[in-house]
Amino acid sequence: MDLRTNDPDQKTIQLKIVGMAVKRFMLMPELDWPVSKVSETEPTVVTGYVTSAIVNGLAPMKLEYDESRMDVKVVPLSEQAVEATRARSGFGLEVSLKPGMPIGAFQFPLKVITNTPDRGIDGELGDPAVLTANIVGRRDGPFRILGAAYLVREGIVVMDSFSANDGKTVPLTILVRDAPEEGLKFTEVDSDPAYLTATIEPDAKDSGVAKRYKVQLAFPPGSPRAIRRDANPALIKIKTNHATAPELEFRVHFTAY
Repeated sequence: MDLRTNDPDQKTIQLKIVGMAVKRFMLMPELDWPVSKVSETEPTVVTGYVTSAIVNGLAPMKLEYDESRMDVKVVPLSEQAVEATRARSGFGLEVSLKPGMPIGAFQFPLKVITNTPDRGIDGELGDPAVLTANIVGRRDGPFRILGAAYLVREGIVVMDSFSANDGKTVPLTILVRDAPEEGLKFTEVDSDPAYLTATIEPDAKDSGVAKRYKVQLAFPPGSPRAIRRDANPALIKIKTNHATAPELEFRVHFTAY
């Protein structure tokens, strides 16, 4: 911005406003806290941070999470977190995932209710800020899942788009280490939506030390139309007779028109 004056020696003064806009609160990592490898026998630990470059004394007032799946404790900020977020205050959260989680991809929300009010769109301070991180990863355990429709990294079965009147079936293969003597069985299948089904049968092909099973995930013909994708995937939870993998989960994407 140029300001003109009546000073003959300095007719123009240049005014510069220098600053930096920052978020009132920061999560590190920003949203998803990835778990690189899940231990089969011990707790798996991942640590994230909640910081503020603006306010002092930021602390957790309440933590909400699935206590059956993980434990969470508050820890001091690391030097890396202070440097990366220019933190004035904040805290770390050490998440310990319990052994024995369901096989497949997982996403567990961790809600942090802070002791510091959030600032609304109008600039006014309001209720205590609530931040949410997602603890994400995948447990393979004794299972290896194969199939063109299965995205290994995301742990998602993609059924694509199809007519609800026609329905659709997607084949998968599961390689199982240390399978039960009577063979791997699905003892219970719980689906959302309820009409999705999952069935299993032995595969005669030899896979060496791993036993091979054919799995069919099915959308029965005539079931209701639905769109179940990123924001609202279908979910199939399966209980098995495997000693170290009693639960198996599939997230399923489809558009049934």
